Amino acid sequence: MDSIKISEKKSAKNVLIVFSARNTPKGKFTFSKRLGRIAATKIFINDYSNDWYQNGVPDIPDHKELVQFLKEKIKLYKKKGGQVWILGSSMGAYGALKFGSALAADRIVAFSPEVKLGMKFSKSAENNVPYSDEDIDLSSVSYKKSADVIIISNDGDPVDYYSATKLKNGIENSKVYSLRNFKHNILGELTKTYNIDNLLYEMVSKGSSKGLWSLEKSKLYKDNTIEAFKEINENLVTGKEFNDSYIKTIEAFIKDAPNWGYINYLYAMCLDKKGFYCAATKYYEACRELSPYLGRPIVRLAEIYFNRNDLDSVLRLLEPFCRSKHHVKAASTLAKSYMKMGLNDTAIETCAHFINHTKSQKDKLLIQTLKKEIENIE
Repeated sequence: MDSIKISEKKSAKNVLIVFSARNTPKGKFTFSKRLGRIAATKIFINDYSNDWYQNGVPDIPDHKELVQFLKEKIKLYKKKGGQVWILGSSMGAYGALKFGSALAADRIVAFSPEVKLGMKFSKSAENNVPYSDEDIDLSSVSYKKSADVIIISNDGDPVDYYSATKLKNGIENSKVYSLRNFKHNILGELTKTYNIDNLLYEMVSKGSSKGLWSLEKSKLYKDNTIEAFKEINENLVTGKEFNDSYIKTIEAFIKDAPNWGYINYLYAMCLDKKGFYCAATKYYEACRELSPYLGRPIVRLAEIYFNRNDLDSVLRLLEPFCRSKHHVKAASTLAKSYMKMGLNDTAIETCAHFINHTKSQKDKLLIQTLKKEIENIE
């Protein structure tokens, strides 16, 4: 089977079910090479269709049938005194919580789960998983009363932060950790300084989060506060609505956590909307320092500097950014800055680099038009 793999450990009494993250290739499985120390028979699951485990997996394309299949395997492999553990990251974290509830798992470890599918700016929305009011809200389903539910998330992705807060408030006795200024791929970030195999071993086998003790955690708020955060974020990022009350709400967050990169970004957008550009640049710069992986603040900050004719600052921000990111506004602003400086050949090179790398035909046409304008300058 391409979406299910079982690695039996005959001496083990526990069963570990591992749900793969999105974009895991057919026949491959997330964490398959990291769990050797864990004493359990391992069942790896991969919905390589990126359907977020809504309809089983390609080999068993029905949710109820997949649940029944896993129950049968648990009965077969779990020995007396053994437990059922479930692990997942991103899409797999959603699967871990969803199936952890259905299978009455003893321990669930979930990295960056979504509480509900299809929310604006979510990874599931990127995969065109449709939003429905009938979708499962993982904060309101039932889990085994004695279950150890461990959620490790972040505050660099607003959907992840919202989800972590809702799950903390909804799942009794859950252990939820939102890591300050981390992005969605938490394990990818932790790999730089931590032994991930040991971290997973402690969490899955022992339910221990001691490997995270040295990391700063974000405050998790009550439901009414986090719903306000979600509304403000969605309205500011989409540009659909702005209310002066947003400033007061975001200022309260800033007071609690001045070193939270994403909240500095939201505050900068509020000030930007009001036309307070000098103040906005301060908070865009703070966001860039705290959360350098966020692209939108960098692009908007460069636009403000361009409008001020501070071209050195534009180059400081966008030259490194445009080498690895193919953002149409960034490429346009950088090329126009070179034009203002009389560096037309460099402006043309900037346009050509973007045209050769972007996957968007619409964006390619826009930059091709700009490139022709520059080439026609005498």
